[in-house]
Amino acid sequence: EVIEIAYDPELVEPALGALADDAAHWTLVSTVSVYARNDEPGADESAALVEPSDLTQYADAKVAAERSTAVRLGERLLIVRPG
Repeated sequence: EVIEIAYDPELVEPALGALADDAAHWTLVSTVSVYARNDEPGADESAALVEPSDLTQYADAKVAAERSTAVRLGERLLIVRPG
């Protein structure tokens, strides 16, 4: 099992390259900061996310990390968004 907390592409991509193919399960600890809005009562995990345009911004980088990890891991990935 791999637990990822990184959001910097310089850390995420090498970790995926080194470990993704052999990992039976991967947990990515993300953040509620990835949501485009925080004022929607009852919003759940399907709520709209920030569109990553500037990876120097925390939320943008976290969304990018979620997406690239999902592409590599598919069903073996669990994303949690504490906040």
